Amino acid sequence: MTSISSYNPMASANSYRYQSASGKICRIPIVGPESARQRQRERVMAEGQPYPSTPRISGEGGVPAVAKMPAAVPVGEPVKEPLGEQPREPVKEPVISHRVMDPSHSSSNLLRCKTVNEWCREARGKKNPAELWLKTWYEGEVCCLFADSNLGKSIYAVQIAASIAEKGMRVLYFDFELTDKQFQLRYTDSEGEMHCFPETFFRADMKPDGIVDQETRFEDKIVGDIESMASYMKADVLIIDNITYLNSLTESADAASELMMKLLRLKKNYGWSILALAHTPKRQAGQPLSANDLAGSKRLFNFFDSVLAIGRSYRDENLRYVKQVKVRCGRFVYDYDNVIVCEIVRDGQMLCFRSLCTEPEKRHLIEPDDEKLRVMKQRMEALRGEGKSLRDISRELKVSYSRVQRMLSAPCGD
Repeated sequence: MTSISSYNPMASANSYRYQSASGKICRIPIVGPESARQRQRERVMAEGQPYPSTPRISGEGGVPAVAKMPAAVPVGEPVKEPLGEQPREPVKEPVISHRVMDPSHSSSNLLRCKTVNEWCREARGKKNPAELWLKTWYEGEVCCLFADSNLGKSIYAVQIAASIAEKGMRVLYFDFELTDKQFQLRYTDSEGEMHCFPETFFRADMKPDGIVDQETRFEDKIVGDIESMASYMKADVLIIDNITYLNSLTESADAASELMMKLLRLKKNYGWSILALAHTPKRQAGQPLSANDLAGSKRLFNFFDSVLAIGRSYRDENLRYVKQVKVRCGRFVYDYDNVIVCEIVRDGQMLCFRSLCTEPEKRHLIEPDDEKLRVMKQRMEALRGEGKSLRDISRELKVSYSRVQRMLSAPCGD
């Protein structure tokens, strides 16, 4: 049964109010062109509701006269006008799907889309990346270690690899610098004893008779072989010594971007942690190490997750220092104010960096003058007179053992 509509002639001079079958109060403007009024009439009557005739507007105060209702429909009680502003119905929020984007509904098959909260909830269920080396390199990162020639970056990289392998992780070291004999001699003492590395530490180099098809670029072939070898060996960590062997045109921005995209693809597809060694061009002596000292295009630096650099100490030619240049996971620990001061020593059969202390980088950027050298030698002689060994003097003065030995002209066997 159709409910009875109510008409309030005092509600407005330009509108008609009625109550629909659902009880909702509706207001329909009834002024305007005849065609608009006709459409309104047809819409209301289609709902089974009566439609009144157009109210007459009196010329006295604009009060409308009472319009006649259709005779067949009884007139109900007038609808009372609510006090103040009529409450609005709540606006329905659009329903948004938080599922991963369906490729069939997208023009690209490369992207995924979720809410930020959903990304965070899913990531919270994954384990935090483990520290691989001294809070400077973490799991799942592509890290870079760069230094000038003959500063020991390969020695430092092998030391890092051995340390990670001792934790049970499978480390694959791609050595494009040394021959197998050169590598063996570095880790053999004067008596012919070789250092014993962990069994999860693997080394790969280039075959002497390696063949590359003329139709395949060398860069594509070598990266493809790295991927195949690492997958076959079930590696967790890859170390590439060095990156210029993968692409000699790293000075080009396009070539650098292409190379880094390949490394990032390996990281994302397999979850590998990658350390790439690189050179630094000729740089001004006495200046702090920075992103500008990495050889190649600046795009290389931008793509790396973390970057380490090895610098030469001008206070002592036998000292090196290690500095963090870029960090994404964690925070800067070994930055300009706190570099790791090291010397290269042979610990048994292992050639490695031995940490001496941490101190500001500026102490290693300016070569000491003659007066400072004289004071240092006097201090060495005083400590020597107290019966301290050359190792003790080296640690206390934060200089290398060889420098103490040379300045005091002491025998090697001390």
